[in-house]
Amino acid sequence: MKAISKITFAIGVLCLFALAQTEKPKAAVYIKGNPEGRDALRMAVNTFLIKSQKYQMIAVDAIDVVAKEQNRQRSGSVSNEDIAELGRDAGAQYVCVVEKSESDGISYVSTSMVSVQSKIAELSEMSELPRGGRIINLIEKQINTMLGIGTPEPEFVPEPSPPRKAELSYPVEQSYSINSYYDDNLDTWQSEDYDAKPISTGIDATTITTGVILGGALAGSGIYYANKGDYKSMGYGFMLSGIVFLGTYIMANNPVGK
Repeated sequence: MKAISKITFAIGVLCLFALAQTEKPKAAVYIKGNPEGRDALRMAVNTFLIKSQKYQMIAVDAIDVVAKEQNRQRSGSVSNEDIAELGRDAGAQYVCVVEKSESDGISYVSTSMVSVQSKIAELSEMSELPRGGRIINLIEKQINTMLGIGTPEPEFVPEPSPPRKAELSYPVEQSYSINSYYDDNLDTWQSEDYDAKPISTGIDATTITTGVILGGALAGSGIYYANKGDYKSMGYGFMLSGIVFLGTYIMANNPVGK
């Protein structure tokens, strides 16, 4: 029984440890000041954080409820320390703070994640709001950037291989031909060199094979007629066979100019 109790206790500790490791930190949303559509903006930010799957969101209006109970104003001058205290009283570990500001006629939006424990913004993004742009879209982009969501991995694009030089289908070699003639004026032999040109080194294997087969067939016919006693036809067969073999041998061993 004692052994079973120890095992049960160990399993319980492991389960609690695993639960503690997987539990997401609690977060809340706070919109500084009174921008147009504040409540809708707060709900949108809450939704963005839920979609990130990185935080466990508490009641969307939790911080505003605490601030109202403590008679704190929603002015834009509220510090991160005050927001952290409101978040702690609401039961959050982080507070997503959104603020819209104006400077020289240009609108800016900042989004940050304030730690309740350290009372500082651990993550922050600030961007200019384009004229006519939607603030909700900008905030969603800022949250995704802060949390590293939707950032595509750079694709590896291999460098193109250099083009290969065309290969000749037959072997070539450089050859120079010389034209010699006798110059009567100089009373001596003269010569002219022509430009080099590629020449083939012989005939292809198909032609050689065909010549051998044809010559063999003709030789076979000669033997056939010899057995029949037709010595005249036998002579023709062997003669033609010899001609084919000789021609094939000459073409195989003597280059033919292209």
